[in-house]
Amino acid sequence: MTKKENLMVLLKSNHGAVRKLIDDIDDDESMFCGKDNRNHIRWLTGHLVYNAGNILKVLGVEDTVPKEWLKLFGRESEISDNPNSYPSMSELKSKLYLLYEQIYEMLNEMADSDLDRKIEPFPKWQTTAMDAVLFLCTHEFYHAGQITTIIRILGRERPFG
Repeated sequence: MTKKENLMVLLKSNHGAVRKLIDDIDDDESMFCGKDNRNHIRWLTGHLVYNAGNILKVLGVEDTVPKEWLKLFGRESEISDNPNSYPSMSELKSKLYLLYEQIYEMLNEMADSDLDRKIEPFPKWQTTAMDAVLFLCTHEFYHAGQITTIIRILGRERPFG
């Protein structure tokens, strides 16, 4: 398999897991934090939108996430317990799934050599496009694990295994 094909398998695996986790989460459930005040699913879903936007940025597409969402869901954003502070789960899921499709389209157009190009996706982080996307995939799956924890606290069945 080529680098691009391997990366596509990883992305689709991650995205399939995320979809399974959030597809049927409603607005009320999305704001649950648990007794330990964990990150709620609404913020986590928005942060996954932010992460997908970063993957697209690494692949060469800028400004895919609304600027006001960057403030809500980006690094070091303040997490609110007010549901009115955030877009609905429906809106977040719609945007996230659209970004996933854009990632696949962009990746399909690339050559493996494009993934080897040197980039600086964030200040003081020089890497290749491939390594940056791989890092962002692990970041995404870390947050999928947080969503899994909240789902279990909500009393739902284990989503995997």
